[in-house]
Amino acid sequence: RSVQVAPVYAQEYQSYMLGVQFLGYEKTRNPLEFVQASLYEVGYCVRSTFDSFGMLFRRQVKMDEAVAGPVQIVTMVGETVEEGREEGPMAVLFVLSNWILLLSASLGIMNLLPIPALDGGRLLFLFVELLRGRPMDPEKEGMVHMAGMMLLMAFMVLVLFNDIRKLL
Repeated sequence: RSVQVAPVYAQEYQSYMLGVQFLGYEKTRNPLEFVQASLYEVGYCVRSTFDSFGMLFRRQVKMDEAVAGPVQIVTMVGETVEEGREEGPMAVLFVLSNWILLLSASLGIMNLLPIPALDGGRLLFLFVELLRGRPMDPEKEGMVHMAGMMLLMAFMVLVLFNDIRKLL
């Protein structure tokens, strides 16, 4: 398939915009195609999450533009559902399914980062214990995880503040 995209200048935003429109969904012919298409979508979401991390670290995207908290996610989902209503309930279901997939993949990857208080932080401690050949002191490990939890909570407050600021 080929697609031609031409940006249109939007006075409202004072910039060129690209429009995307839902043109229906494609039915799979058999369960194997369904599984194959599903795996492709999951892989795409995982790659997109890693690509986004790369863009953040290379400073191609600003942190406040790339990171969305619960308030902004609900706002974006609501806007997407409103736009999809014009195309019918199947379009809304399709869009919501894609949102759920993207959020699940992103949260799964974030949880595996080697940050104390997350599962990835615990895996890091297990790896260190494997290399040392003896277990870590549970009290010291607990303190590291507590510090990580405090940093995560501070980050969550910052993201929530940023979300609310964008609404105003």
